[in-house]
Amino acid sequence: MAAWSQTSRALSRHPRWLLLIAAILAVLVNCYPIIFCGRSFVSPNNGAPNNGGNSLLYDTTPTLPGYTDEHIADLHGADTGAIMWHDIPNAFVEARGLFREGALPFWNRCKNAGDPMLPQAISMFGDPLHFIVLAGGASAWAWDLKFLAAKALFCFGCGWLVLLLTRHLGLSLVFTAAAAYCGLFNFVPNHPGFFVFCYTPWILLSAIRALMGTGSRRFAWGLIWLVGDTGCFNAGHVEAAVVCIGGLNVIGLVYALLEARNGRARWRAVAVMAAMTALFLGLNAPVWLPFLSYLPASFNLHTDVVIEQFPLHLLAGLGDDCFYHAVQEGPLAEGPGGTMFALFGTLFALASWRELRSERFFTVSLAAFTVWAGFIFGYIPAAWVEHLPLIRRIGHIRADFSYLAVFHLLIGSAYGSLALIRTVDLQLVWRRWLASAIGLGLIELIFFWFTRAVEKPSEFYLYVAAVTACVLSAPLLYLWLRGAAGARRIAGGLALGLLLFAPHARFGLYTFGPEGWVIQPGVRVPLDAPSEAVEYMRRNAKEPFRATGLAWDLYGGYGAVYGLEDIKGVSALMNPYYNELCTHYPGIERDSYLLELDDPAAAKNLLSMLNVRYLAMNRADPPPDDLPYRLAGKYDLTVFENDAVWPRAFFASRLREYGGVDDFVSALGKDGGTPFVAMSRADLAGHPELLMLVAGSGSSTIQPASGYRLETNVTSFEIDAPASGVALLAETYVAQGFTVEVNGASHPVLRLNHALKGVYLDRPGHYRVTFRYRPPHWGLAMALFYASLAVIGMAALAGVPSFWALSLKRSRLLEIPCR
Repeated sequence: MAAWSQTSRALSRHPRWLLLIAAILAVLVNCYPIIFCGRSFVSPNNGAPNNGGNSLLYDTTPTLPGYTDEHIADLHGADTGAIMWHDIPNAFVEARGLFREGALPFWNRCKNAGDPMLPQAISMFGDPLHFIVLAGGASAWAWDLKFLAAKALFCFGCGWLVLLLTRHLGLSLVFTAAAAYCGLFNFVPNHPGFFVFCYTPWILLSAIRALMGTGSRRFAWGLIWLVGDTGCFNAGHVEAAVVCIGGLNVIGLVYALLEARNGRARWRAVAVMAAMTALFLGLNAPVWLPFLSYLPASFNLHTDVVIEQFPLHLLAGLGDDCFYHAVQEGPLAEGPGGTMFALFGTLFALASWRELRSERFFTVSLAAFTVWAGFIFGYIPAAWVEHLPLIRRIGHIRADFSYLAVFHLLIGSAYGSLALIRTVDLQLVWRRWLASAIGLGLIELIFFWFTRAVEKPSEFYLYVAAVTACVLSAPLLYLWLRGAAGARRIAGGLALGLLLFAPHARFGLYTFGPEGWVIQPGVRVPLDAPSEAVEYMRRNAKEPFRATGLAWDLYGGYGAVYGLEDIKGVSALMNPYYNELCTHYPGIERDSYLLELDDPAAAKNLLSMLNVRYLAMNRADPPPDDLPYRLAGKYDLTVFENDAVWPRAFFASRLREYGGVDDFVSALGKDGGTPFVAMSRADLAGHPELLMLVAGSGSSTIQPASGYRLETNVTSFEIDAPASGVALLAETYVAQGFTVEVNGASHPVLRLNHALKGVYLDRPGHYRVTFRYRPPHWGLAMALFYASLAVIGMAALAGVPSFWALSLKRSRLLEIPCR
């Protein structure tokens, strides 16, 4: 008993430890299927039952070798393909590059015949939490640990922020636990946006503390700010991250300026924010500088984006996304919501304006929410948004700005709860409760009126009625319990806990319950379980090769998990030449971010040129008619071999000339049975030394390369050239970033065969040709990165000598008198 009493007193003196414990416990309960029941955030069975889940190695469940569970977990329209087709394959490539070769992976040779990785700005490489995944070899358990750690940090940060704003320890503990059940997590249950959102409380908390602190505490919180903003920016969903980082830091700065006692303090806050922003830009220059360099030269779906906003009558969806789901048309969820309790709490805070107007941050938060909601619900018109830099390129602003709006609802409900606790006058509380209840009722009534023509499931009405009843009843029960004691207090406290939990219950993870309403994640399985078909391809190939899937097998670039190189894959920024070639060639089409092989017979010459030796398909499916590939064997996949495949690299003594992409497509379709090299007329004009190769008579001498070395960012091979000519490498050409060395001497990189690259060899001889990729302006980016690190180090060592004391056991970064 004495030990318990001492522990309680110690924890009360260090409220942040109480918050951390509460955050961990909340995540243990909220995510118990992941921790205790062998379920996974990255299960292959997470998807949508109406389309059979996510095709991976196989196009039917089970989609990976080694397990037999065919049940598809309903994730309610969440975009589960993003992590399964993009982030997981990328993580395997990153882990192999780091730990097998000791190289930072700039280039991903495993998809789209070679693709820049870091310039995509969504590799997750700068996110501190992502090193959990990389250290775990990108395995499913490592991904699960990352998700759990992120949610625990979110809960901890929310509790700490509420404690800072309300100075009420009990309230902050409640919001720490409730944060785990935020409804937005149902919109991004396993999407990179999950990690973006988890950093939001730390961005705002550290901004406020850094801007309003002094001395060593300001420096310490500045470091936390840098880590939080950097983690958010590199979390894998850059559009939402930019919105959250920009929005929350503007709010923090405005609040600091309003709280400043004089002009000098205001200028100091501006200077601190400017200094932190400069350091942030420097630390993240290796990501944003290559991204901005590659963006204009790439093809992406944001070029002609259509800005999506909700009608204002769907405002209830911010309280609970069930209102969005009840009227949505497409298969994917259209937007995230919080909880009805957060919405009602914010309405109660508005009704308590007279009392809360002295809380300056509440005013700032309310004003910010009004702006963010304008982007979501259209009273800031799309025509205005189209004039905003960067934001105008985001089509799904209704979803991205909802991250901020939901977060501000949480803060608003904390202030509403504080007003309820503070108010002694019961008559006044009743009036505020009535005003809030009317407000909530109007929001729901407007939704039902304007969507009255849309048929909704009967359980939707029951759910809304039950949740609304719990939300309205909980404050009344709290008032009834004031001053209660004994059994009445215990029983009433349990009942209050149930009423508080009910509006949040749907947003946990479960192993039971109605799947249309709660998420039951799929089983955890090895993401790279051995495949007989993959082993056959590796064992029998004597030279570098690519493999691709027919139909939806080997889908979305998932072959990268197995180290297979493919001509397909998910990329936010696509190679414009490669995209143009593939979409003009018969048999291949682009569906959103993915290339699809519709007619493998028609596309044969293109596949041959791209070094596709193997094609795989579900062994249960009959092959397409007149498939011009040899059956190599039936394993866990049926494997076909392309005997006409071109070498990965070869020498050609002659060069063809062509006009546009249609000319090249025609030539490849006609003469692609044997290798050849061609160059566009426009590119030839810049290389007059190559004209002699075009003008020459006779057939071209073709000499395959040998001695390949395929490294993370380097491709090299040997060529025996009997005459002058060109060496072609069947990897995509990128205008900036590649260099080529021939026997150690630098040469220009040529664009050949419309989308591939090569080099001119001006005389006969034996050559070692080496192509290297570094992102554009990498030297400048690293200079900015190291300069920022140096500034931080000098500030820690010289400018703030007492900073290191904050790392000791007795340090207190937060000294707040708690109620």
